Amino acid sequence: MLASRTGVSQLSRWTHLQRSLATATRATQQALPPATSPPPPTTATPSDIYDPKFVNEVAENSDLNFNDTGLAFKNKTTFDLIRAYAVLRICGIEPLVARSEKLIGLSYSVLGKTITNFVVRHTFFKQFCAAEDEAGLIPLMKRLEKGGVSGILDYAVEADLTTHREERENEVKVRVYEYEGELACDHATEVFESCIRTAATVSQQKGTRSRPFAAIKVTALGNPKLLKRMSEMIVETRRLFQRMEDDLERPTIGSLSLEEWRLAYSKYFVDPEDPAMVDELFYYVLGREPSSGEEPPPRLDIVDWSRSMNIDVISKLVDSCKTRGPLAEVALTEEEVELSRALFGRLDRLAKLAKEQGVSLMVDAEQTYFQPCIDANVLMLQRHYNMDGTATIYNTYQCYLKSTDERLSQDLDRSKREGWKLAAKLVRGAYMVAERKLASENGYPDPIHDNIEDTHACYHRNLDVMLADADAEVMVASHNQQTCEFTVAQMSAYNIEPDSGKVHFGQLRGMSDHLTYNLGAHNYSAYKYLPYGQVHEVLPYLIRRAQENSGLMAGAVHERGLLLKEITQRINPFANRVSASSNSTA
Repeated sequence: MLASRTGVSQLSRWTHLQRSLATATRATQQALPPATSPPPPTTATPSDIYDPKFVNEVAENSDLNFNDTGLAFKNKTTFDLIRAYAVLRICGIEPLVARSEKLIGLSYSVLGKTITNFVVRHTFFKQFCAAEDEAGLIPLMKRLEKGGVSGILDYAVEADLTTHREERENEVKVRVYEYEGELACDHATEVFESCIRTAATVSQQKGTRSRPFAAIKVTALGNPKLLKRMSEMIVETRRLFQRMEDDLERPTIGSLSLEEWRLAYSKYFVDPEDPAMVDELFYYVLGREPSSGEEPPPRLDIVDWSRSMNIDVISKLVDSCKTRGPLAEVALTEEEVELSRALFGRLDRLAKLAKEQGVSLMVDAEQTYFQPCIDANVLMLQRHYNMDGTATIYNTYQCYLKSTDERLSQDLDRSKREGWKLAAKLVRGAYMVAERKLASENGYPDPIHDNIEDTHACYHRNLDVMLADADAEVMVASHNQQTCEFTVAQMSAYNIEPDSGKVHFGQLRGMSDHLTYNLGAHNYSAYKYLPYGQVHEVLPYLIRRAQENSGLMAGAVHERGLLLKEITQRINPFANRVSASSNSTA
């Protein structure tokens, strides 16, 4: 029950609401300024809007208690709890987790795949994964529903850049990308289609009010090398806009007038036979028809520029360049153009099916060298499938990245300009080790926030922006109890009902059950992320999850304490079941 309905004073709630709205407005203005303001900083302000006094006030006046182990674990057997406790303890041993890939390889060599996979299947797989195929998902999802929780189906296949086989001496290579790779992407598309249909079927069978979700990874639908090449092209296109403005003899304001556009075009591109084409391109990028006497005169900013820069437009710009510059160096080949269209075709096929089946499609975030390509494709899907006020397509924002404030605010602004609903999943991030290693090896600035406090602040700041916007939807994908408490408090401040459909909570299977099940039991929209696949397919997923979250696992003392408390209560039924008064973070 929301605290605003159970005793929090109207004055307190109104004061907090005003403060939150002001903070959200400032965050948006800083990240995406008007044309007359200085450009946004590349590093977000690390202030945290988390107000512990208000959060505690809401918690004290609410029936929701994240430490209620009886409610959280009522659908778990004692053996389930013992396994969960043991697995979380093992995952908290960081030296062991760091060597997990080598240990699995050693076990394969010594014990063989059959025995190794059997052990993994009945321990870590059972804890963190849902099933080996779609058929195994259905009974699990029905059990979840009994606890007020729904599932997000995730076929746990993922890919990264790999070293290609060396060419044989004197062999003529016809194609850079293997035909087999495209066939694998087509197969992954079919698997994701099955996943979407399963999500819809289970939802229909159980007659639930909750929305069915399915998750996809873009690296499963296109060659990772292609995604990296596309990302490089997109980044250089944005840098070109920045160079155009930097060349002007005036302070940077983040936009170009028509006259400034003409000057920039004449510097970088060959003059067209018809001079009017330069003006036509300006208005094409703006997405509007030319009009005389418009006040104030239109200005072209990075949001307009990024929206209009599709593959065909970029190709024409490259062909028109006066000299071969950075953009020309990363322009796609004809083969890559065709493959990029095939990639979007697969994504569009999945989005269309999801729309038809009433399923929301959640696109996972991946490494930063893939993300510009992922974002560009997701934006195209959102423009088409989120136009009618429904959130069919969700994009994911990693709040451990310094660029997240600017990126989310720009996307929110795009959605307002173009009339579609922004749907966002907020996560802290799962590639920190790999990202920092790559930045160090390649000599560019670390894209990750300097400390965990800045990441928490970024998460809360952007979550508040999403909650403050009446049209946006958000998935709070977090295992942090403090963040969940903050979300509940902000929902109270903004008068957002638990079952409004605007806010969803999501945690991975096998983690933070005390958050998911207590939220679900109190009518909040609560989900478990359900990765599935054959054991050998999901091993990379399990290893990466363990390695990237080893710090989280090591610090999950509170969660393990709740498990141990419930185990003790069941073994000794005469023990007093006293809810822990601590609100510490899991």
